[in-house]
Amino acid sequence: MIEEILIKYFGGRPSYSGGRLDKIGDLRVEYSGGQMVKVGEYRLEYSAGRLYKIGGNIVEYSGGKIYKIGGIRVN
Repeated sequence: MIEEILIKYFGGRPSYSGGRLDKIGDLRVEYSGGQMVKVGEYRLEYSAGRLYKIGGNIVEYSGGKIYKIGGIRVN
């Protein structure tokens, strides 16, 4: 799940509001059309329905799951 990966990547304590992820540590999570689009100042970019970039860092997949973000192993 993208939420779990983002929590690992940013390393903050998650905070929820109304059943949705609201903050990761001090970083606010923004949504558009029900999809996460920003965490703090980091823009989330999607391609073909999959997370593609986080603030310019490319998201790498292995076996259909997120494996690395910008060279940092998250799974």
